[in-house]
Amino acid sequence: MIGTEIGTYRIVEKIGEGGMGVVYKAIDTQLDRVVAVKALNPEYSRDPALLERFRGEARAQAKLNHPNLATLYAFLVENGAAYMAMEFVDGETFHAMLARRGPIPAAEAVPLFRQALAGIGHAHRLGIVHRDIKPSNIMLNREGVVKVMESKEPMNWTRPLPSEPRTAEPTAVRALPPNSAEGPPPRTLKGCPLFEEKSKEAASPG
Repeated sequence: MIGTEIGTYRIVEKIGEGGMGVVYKAIDTQLDRVVAVKALNPEYSRDPALLERFRGEARAQAKLNHPNLATLYAFLVENGAAYMAMEFVDGETFHAMLARRGPIPAAEAVPLFRQALAGIGHAHRLGIVHRDIKPSNIMLNREGVVKVMESKEPMNWTRPLPSEPRTAEPTAVRALPPNSAEGPPPRTLKGCPLFEEKSKEAASPG
C-alpha cells in the first residue's frame, strides 16, 4: 500500500490499524498537503451494508465544521475499497501525553478538555454522535489546539438510528435532541477522558 495512490492521495506511511480499517499518512498530490487516509478493509468494503454505513459516517462528518474537530476532505471508493481523506493532525494523543508526562495538573487539563467538549458539543447540536471518545482519539496539535479525531475503527461519527436504545456503552457519548426529556449524555461518560488524564488510570466502565 505504501507508495500507491488513491485518487490524488499518495500513501506514505501507516499510522494506525484496527479490526476493520487502517489509517495512513498521505500526500495530496494536487494541493501538496499532508492528509490522513482512513481505509475500510476490502472484505468489509465488499459488504453493501457496511459500505453504506461507512459512507453514512462520511456524510455525517462532512456536516461538521469546528476548530476542535478533525476535518473530512473527501470520500472515495477505488478498486473495490472505500476511503476517507481527512485532516492530518501533527501532534500527540492525550493517551501518549499521559504516557510521557503522567497525570496532568488540573489547571492545564481542564482547558484542554473544554476544547474537546466544544467540538463534541458542536456535533451534538447537529444530532451527530462520536461513539468512541477516549484519550487515544483526542489529540493536541503543535499549536495547542485540541482535535477530536476519528479512531482506527470505522463508523465513529453517526446519527443514532430510531431503533437504537438510548443507553450508552462505556466508551460512547451519544447526542440526544436539545429538548429531550432524557437530558444530556451522562456526565460520567463525558468525564472519563478527563479522569484518565488527571489520574493516569483508565476509568472503570462500572
